[in-house]
Amino acid sequence: AATGILRNTTWQVQSLMDNFWPGLLSINAAPQPGLKWNLGDFKKLDLISVRVPKSDFMLALLAQSGPLAVASAVQTGKAPRREVSALTEYHDEIPLIVDGGTLPEGPASTILTVRDNTITAVRIGAVSLVQLKEIQPSVSAATY
Repeated sequence: AATGILRNTTWQVQSLMDNFWPGLLSINAAPQPGLKWNLGDFKKLDLISVRVPKSDFMLALLAQSGPLAVASAVQTGKAPRREVSALTEYHDEIPLIVDGGTLPEGPASTILTVRDNTITAVRIGAVSLVQLKEIQPSVSAATY
């Protein structure tokens, strides 16, 4: 699924994608060198986050468009916004906002970071560390 976007997708990472996508698992990893998307970091981070959402609308859109580069409307440390009306401060900065109605409350996505063939859970959300380790025992939890 993400092999055209992510560099060096190992079988370990692929097994996690196969088991938890579509769903609430985000994977931070190095992008393919030829990826020319402008994600606002001037390619300094050498890291992108990918996820396949479970939303029927988004899956239909992705089936028509292919991968999309999008930003999260959630600011670090703040609660997720569940309604488009909560994004009024961004209307001048965001070229397209799709109103899919009020989003249901639920757990955040689990976020993994992949670097040097090491898979680290940097945020545990909807997918638990136990579930991750059942598929890929080498996943470790971040220590801060």
